[in-house]
Amino acid sequence: MRRAWLIILILYAPNLSLASADSLFISRLNSKAYKYFYINPDTSIFLANQAIVLAEKGGYKYLPAYSYYVLSKAHWAKANYLLSIHYGFKALKIYEKLK
Repeated sequence: MRRAWLIILILYAPNLSLASADSLFISRLNSKAYKYFYINPDTSIFLANQAIVLAEKGGYKYLPAYSYYVLSKAHWAKANYLLSIHYGFKALKIYEKLK
């Protein structure tokens, strides 16, 4: 019974590291998202969206662009080419502004 409560607490408790995410955490999230874009695109989309939210909340400029790039690849893997192009161009616009 005690293990069940521990599992419930771990699964449903808010992740404290998400409240103040640093660039390394977001970068690792993006790396995981990129790793899964071809194997499991839905997981990749979920992770990339989390990274975008955290990167924009933290005020990072490069990290959301990479997240959009990963979203583009994940939607390409799902054969949703319209969203793939949309996110690809979104990433490209951010990269152009950074130069």
